[in-house]
Amino acid sequence: MSWQPDLVLPTPPSVERIISHISLQAKAKYDRYALNCIYNNLVLISPTAFDAIRRENISRKKLQEKLYERIQLPGTEVFDGREAVGFSRLPAWVIERHQKDPSAPVPLLLNPASLKICVAGGPGPDMIAYMGTWDMDHRIL
Repeated sequence: MSWQPDLVLPTPPSVERIISHISLQAKAKYDRYALNCIYNNLVLISPTAFDAIRRENISRKKLQEKLYERIQLPGTEVFDGREAVGFSRLPAWVIERHQKDPSAPVPLLLNPASLKICVAGGPGPDMIAYMGTWDMDHRIL
């Protein structure tokens, strides 16, 4: 899917600020039709922004967990009356929670590890980019 880099200010940014920018992009890139939340998604982080993460001693796993918690939308926005269209691929606990409380938050990632994090680029400003994916069901019918 299309992506756009985001400049994280002020410089140097805190990890909280980086997480905020990534989660805003992820929510904006969520596609109800492609259901990109059940696939691997990618975050590109510039080396200078990654330095902020390193300074605060945040591991990749911890960053993925923090992002998983923040990249959520209310179930009413995720499902929006489309419960029967492709949502069977979501984890059963998400569907069950939605049935009990339609406004309960729904994670837009399958699990923390499904968000791939890559440091890329050269010296420059503190930037991030979130890339949602489209995938296909490769099962043989």
